[in-house]
Amino acid sequence: MRIDLHGYSLDDALDEIMYKLDECKEVQDSILEIIHGYKHGSKIREYIRSNKFLNITIQKGFVLRIKKLPDPGITIIELSGAKSQKNRLSTNYCYKCNRVMRPLKLSNTFVCPKCGAFKKI
Repeated sequence: MRIDLHGYSLDDALDEIMYKLDECKEVQDSILEIIHGYKHGSKIREYIRSNKFLNITIQKGFVLRIKKLPDPGITIIELSGAKSQKNRLSTNYCYKCNRVMRPLKLSNTFVCPKCGAFKKI
């Protein structure tokens, strides 16, 4: 899977990375390619390559390995030890768009980020 974070703030980038990691786990894709750039600041690159980021992802249930490439604008994350969560697929997976649905705050409802479909638990 691939994510392009050009133009994102650090907080927004981290939210998108966590969302994509969840999506990778759901579809059992073990590689996430993060395109963050390097010419106009390196805050995102430095953070996702840090131990602090790895510790946060471990707390959220992800076991990651960071692969640095010769291209300074790309980081590859490999998910290892990710357990399949097939029981969650039926509750938060949009079969129309093949996307992981995002939970709505303070409710038992999920929404598809692509088509906007709602699903209640």
